[in-house]
This record gives sequence, C-alpha cells and structure tokens, in this order.
Amino acid sequence: MTLSKLEIQQMLREMNVKFDADESYDILKQRLQQANHTAWLKSGAGDPMALGGSRPPVVKKRKRSVAAPVPPPTTDDLSEPLAETPPAPEPSDLPASPRKSPSDFRPRPIEKPEPGKPWKSVSEGTEPFNRKKDVFALVLRRAGICCECCGQPEDKTDSASTLSFCYLDPPDPEGEHSIKNVAALCQTCGQALSDGTLPKTALKKLRRKTRTKLYHDPEVVKKSPVPKNTLSSR
Repeated sequence: MTLSKLEIQQMLREMNVKFDADESYDILKQRLQQANHTAWLKSGAGDPMALGGSRPPVVKKRKRSVAAPVPPPTTDDLSEPLAETPPAPEPSDLPASPRKSPSDFRPRPIEKPEPGKPWKSVSEGTEPFNRKKDVFALVLRRAGICCECCGQPEDKTDSASTLSFCYLDPPDPEGEHSIKNVAALCQTCGQALSDGTLPKTALKKLRRKTRTKLYHDPEVVKKSPVPKNTLSSR
C-alpha cells in the first residue's frame, strides 16, 4: 500500500516533523521512515515521552537534619540545686472578674381584674393573649342589622322584626361559638328555623352566606398618570 504525498505530509505534521513545502516525494518518504525509526527506538528504550506519553512524577526525598548531640551532664551541673516552681495562687488571691451590671428592665406583671370586671383595653398593653372573639358582634356586623334570611331591617318599635341569634346546627355542650353556625334572624324566621319549617333552599342559602367572607377585599385605586405637558410647564 503506497501513501500519497499529501498523506505523508499530514503524518509528518502529526509527528511534529518540519519539512519544506517544495520537497519531493522521496525526501518526504525518507523523513517519515526516519521519524518512525526514532519513535521505535524511544519506545524500545522505555522512554515514556515517546508517542505522546507522560513522564512519571519524580518524588524527591528530603534529607533528615541531624540534630546536634546533647552533651552529657557534668558533675558541676549535678551539684547545683534545681529551681523550685512557684506555688499555684489560691482562688482567694485571684482578682475578681468583672461582672455585668444587672439590667434595670423589669417586666410588668399582668393585672388580673376582679371577678365580674372586664380586662383592660389592648391599648394599655395589659390584656393577655386571647383568641376568643365576640361572635355576636361580628354576626351583627355581617348582617348589617337586617335579618340574614328575609332581609327585613330591624325595627325597635316592632317586636316581630327584633333580631335574635339562632344556631343553624345544635352546638356542642362544651364547644365554643362559631360565626359560621350563628345567624341573626327576625322572630318569624327564627321560629321557622327552630320548628324545622324553614325551606331547604333558604337554609342552604343561609349556610352559604354565613361561610362567605366577613369583610370585602380592599379596592385598589390606581392613580392616573400625570401628563408630561404639566411637568414641563412647571
């Protein structure tokens, strides 16, 4: 199998062998044979750098520094008395460590009200954490002082329109009041609910109303952009 001139030039470039561009075919072939022979000799001699190999790392050993020999003690050194170490100081002789001065902060105790009296307002900062809410006040606020079933407003002069709090489901004897189970109804609707004569559609609507949000979402008011003419006039 004979190699062309371009193939020989490519092989010489890969082997990092320099040659002139106008060399003849025979000279290039001779250079290739010489490069192959040199690579073969290096591989036979165990040169790891041949054919793209890498040399093994060289580990250099450090020489140990020999310390000077210690001379043996003489008779004069043995005759001298050894220096005595000072005794450890007692705890009473040690200086007092600086201590932090006590803070002047004293937590204010929560004043418990007398029996039958309410707790102080939150603004005074003495009311304890209490999760119980005034359910009936929230129900009146949700109802808007109107019957939540028929929508009749409350009239102080008419006893039939007086609002009363009714439970949609009987509460647990040890449970707390829930705003979702209490509705403000007039006397007629309250009597129909207690007798079980309230229509199912009205009861379903009432349950849905008690589970809605108590407060409406705040409205976002977007400001109109200021015209550029007014800014330039200023």
